[in-house]
Amino acid sequence: MNKFGLLSLLMFVVSLVAFFTMRGPDGDIYLTIIVLSTLSVIGLLFAALSKQLL
Repeated sequence: MNKFGLLSLLMFVVSLVAFFTMRGPDGDIYLTIIVLSTLSVIGLLFAALSKQLL
């Protein structure tokens, strides 16, 4: 596994941590959607780059 594959998995872990820290009755849903969407797109880009470099 190359560095982009590891970064893709790291984005998944960061997304989980962000989800569990931002949830709750006082959580801002729009900020949560923006953060998780951004992390998902970055993770998908890293996954695509890891497959492309092989």
